[in-house]
Amino acid sequence: MFVYDLPEIPPAFLLSATTPGNTNDGGDWPDEWTQCLNVKPKFTFNKHSSAILHFDYTADGKYIQSNCQAYELLFCNTSTGKQETSASKLADYNNDRVGGVEDEEDEFKYWHSQTCSLGWPVQGIWPSGADGSDINAVDRHYSHKYIASSDDFGLVKVFRYPCVKENSKFVKGTGHSSHVTCVRFTKQLTNTNESNNNDSNNCEYLISTGGNDKCIFVW
Repeated sequence: MFVYDLPEIPPAFLLSATTPGNTNDGGDWPDEWTQCLNVKPKFTFNKHSSAILHFDYTADGKYIQSNCQAYELLFCNTSTGKQETSASKLADYNNDRVGGVEDEEDEFKYWHSQTCSLGWPVQGIWPSGADGSDINAVDRHYSHKYIASSDDFGLVKVFRYPCVKENSKFVKGTGHSSHVTCVRFTKQLTNTNESNNNDSNNCEYLISTGGNDKCIFVW
């Protein structure tokens, strides 16, 4: 059994994984996993027509968005495990969180992470003429100000977030000799003892992994 993605999830929420079987688990975990973790999947979301590659939670834990190899963007209600077919119902979760919120009810109304390469906040990262397989991974900076992408052309790009304008400007990183399989920002540290280290306190690093070159780059 292969696992394609284990995203960062809101604290104290259910553990999930994506698998090649077109499912977003909550479901079908190997017995040794459930025995080791002493947990059972809450549900299995099986509406995708191909293997799921990326998915993200909302910060309030109410919804999941996911992309698959068939270039679908689907939404799942985590309370019921059913598909949410109205994308407009989740439009408020695309709000820019920079600068805080005024309404306490909307405090957690945003995507906890953005690793899906399809969706309203990342539509501007796709170059003209690109097909759905050209961008392999994306990741949003913890400040919600930037989004990074890795692609089949050996490039690492950083855009302003949200990136919704066609042909948006970006900062380009070169060095990989072939396709770049994944890209991730380092996580913001909240532990005071860890933050005493100047390098750790900055947390301004971007990690990329290459395919054929088998390299890990730190930007």
